[in-house]
Amino acid sequence: MNLRIVTLNFWGLEAPLERRLELAARQLRVLDPDVVCMQEVRPHAGGTTAGALAARLGMVACYAPAATCGAGEHGAAEAGEEGLAILTKAALLELPF
Repeated sequence: MNLRIVTLNFWGLEAPLERRLELAARQLRVLDPDVVCMQEVRPHAGGTTAGALAARLGMVACYAPAATCGAGEHGAAEAGEEGLAILTKAALLELPF
């Protein structure tokens, strides 16, 4: 059995976000990965950028925050969080967190 894994650094919420989501979805459809490992995932539209991408691909997203910062810290314009996510074709059986 072969397992196709892709990594993707999503660059947070940098503009143009909707265009980047569409481009990422289009290219990931071509690659047809079983798993996508994402970095720099941010909260977005009541979910996360990983969730928005997973919805476009018919995948399941599992997100975990990795860092938080206050407004003005580390160059952030506003307080927030950033994390890692795994997108899979099937739901994960168990989450350790």
